[in-house]
Order: sequence, then structure tokens, then C-alpha cells
Amino acid sequence: MTKAEILEIVAAKVREIKLHDTSNDWWKIWRVNNSAKIIAQRERADEFIVSMIVLLQDVYDWKDFPDIDIEQSLRDFLDDLNVVGSLSENEIKTIVHDAANTSYKGEQIPPKLSKEGKIAQDANNLDNIGAIVIARTFAYGGHKNRAIYDPDMGINKNPTATEYQDRNRKGHSIEHFYEKLLKLKDLMNTETARQMAEHRHKFMEDYLREFFDEWNGVL
Repeated sequence: MTKAEILEIVAAKVREIKLHDTSNDWWKIWRVNNSAKIIAQRERADEFIVSMIVLLQDVYDWKDFPDIDIEQSLRDFLDDLNVVGSLSENEIKTIVHDAANTSYKGEQIPPKLSKEGKIAQDANNLDNIGAIVIARTFAYGGHKNRAIYDPDMGINKNPTATEYQDRNRKGHSIEHFYEKLLKLKDLMNTETARQMAEHRHKFMEDYLREFFDEWNGVL
């Protein structure tokens, strides 16, 4: 089985799973993969490994599957698709480890990733900066019945990893910009991603200034 065929099989299955997940849907994965391929080309990385990590990194989101061994589950996922036999053991280990460890989980020591894993992480973080993530943030907040903004609740800009990972923690959607989204520009692994993040980051800053001007009745 060729690598192109493997990507096609994996992508088809992931799309089937993610098509109706509005917070991390198939089109989010599609966007991330497009960014990842650009970064991989510029950083001279293995595009196949990068794309495999991107395709798999949201299959078992830690927020939805807190009690499973995600690496083993991803290995089983690939095995069920009958593609494991066409991959080396080193490729499998890299793919499942990095796919299970690219997500932001609050302020903590990040896991070690391969060059390809770092690129997949950068591409995923880029989708969490800019115009689209503003829409995603409020869509997710509405799904969770969170307020758009509640000044009485304040803004916890630096939650601990434990606080950040607490899915029952109360908050409002604007807080998410400060607890995560505005931090991602400085967490990029590659120079290519850092350059791509600059404009998107500024767009979010401009949006928040406008939001608070309107909230406070500034003309």
C-alpha cells in the first residue's frame, strides 16, 4: 500500500467520524493539514508523517477521552484500517505518540515531539489564532451554555494545568482568548509558523479591543 493510499484511507475514516463535530470538525482538520503541508515543505520535513499526525490528533481528543490510553487507541485505529502493515514500527511510534501529544493542555512541560510532530502542533495552533477561531470559540461556548462575557466572573489569564483541564470549570468565552489563544503565537516551534502567526494574532488583539470598546460603550 502506498503512502498516498494510506492517507486517503485514514482521511476518509476521520472525515466520517468528524463531519458532525462542530467544535473540531473535518474542515478544521482539513485547514490544519493545508497549513501543515506548507510548513513541512518550508522546513524540509516528512510531509507524509506530518499529515498522518494531523489527521489523527483529534480522533481521541483528550477533553472527550480523558480515561483512555490515546497512543494505544490510535495504534488500534490504524490497525483496524489495515494500514499498519505498510508502515515501519518507527513510523507508527512517531505518528501515534505525536498525534496523542500535540494538544495544548495548559501551562505545563510540553512532551517531546519529533520535527514532524512539532510542525503538526504548529499547524494546529495556527488554527487556534485568528478569525476562524473567534467563530469557533463562541460556537463552542454556546454549545456549553457559556456566557459570551461576564465581567463579574473576571478573567483567569493563567490557570494552572489542573484548572485548565477541568472540563467542569465555569467561565465565559472571552476568557478563553486569555487563557490559551493569545499565548499560542509565542509557543510556535518553527520560524515558518511564527511568521504565519503574526497577522492572525494581531487580528485577535484588534478584535478584543473592539469588543471591549463596544461592551463599555466607547464611541
